[in-house]
Amino acid sequence: MPVAHEFWSTHWPPNGWRCRCRVIALTRRDYTRGHGQSRPNAEIDDGFGTGTGRSAPIVREPFNTTAPADVRVEHVNRRTGEITAVPVGVDPGFGYNAGQARQRVLEQIQQSKQAAADPRLAAAARRDGLTLESAAATFYERARLNPRAKQPYLALAPASSDTVERARRIGIELEGKTVGLDHDGVRHVLTHSIARESLRGQVPLSPSDVALFPKLLAMATLAPGVPPFAPDGARLMTGRVVLEGFAYDLVVKVRRASIVLLTMYKRAE
Repeated sequence: MPVAHEFWSTHWPPNGWRCRCRVIALTRRDYTRGHGQSRPNAEIDDGFGTGTGRSAPIVREPFNTTAPADVRVEHVNRRTGEITAVPVGVDPGFGYNAGQARQRVLEQIQQSKQAAADPRLAAAARRDGLTLESAAATFYERARLNPRAKQPYLALAPASSDTVERARRIGIELEGKTVGLDHDGVRHVLTHSIARESLRGQVPLSPSDVALFPKLLAMATLAPGVPPFAPDGARLMTGRVVLEGFAYDLVVKVRRASIVLLTMYKRAE
């Protein structure tokens, strides 16, 4: 089921004492495929390393993509007498998602600190936020306002498996690399997004456009760069994607461990 499905709000492991349940993430492509592969009885061993598990065949198993019915039973706390409704299959006290609970607590802390802070600081905190998207936008603004103060590389996301596969089709390897922003790359973007570019039909870029870089790369149609290499020897790759009425053209530099934005153009479709 999708990670945002409400089922995970009450059934995220562990679901009880000594629970050994696990959650395995899948790509959208694997989820759409509708089945996985497993080797039943692979754990069987005869003690000599020749158990049937080593020769057991790999079989396809269809995914169950439908959440079970939300059936609950009453639980009475023997100490307090409180009666609560507990999901079937989940021990009392385990029917919540620890990650979501932590996020709610962090948001409450953030809101309380902003309420007690100087209004100007609170406004800046709300503007910058606590997300990588806001970090990317801040990176862009710092490069614009103080281009000589070089910032360290900002990693935004790992290259998705789908992006890695599409890049391989054009002879470029992205496995194990992160998608991010480089100070010099953003400065290069800035030189191509000044006002006169509007005369060529381009829309001036904003910090939010640069913050979209990982999403745009994941959606883009990829092609080898022209020329194929940058002056420092790094591979160049281009991408094009249409999003919310705008066409984005990207040029990225593929470095040893990262994929950084080099140029971005934006035009109305």
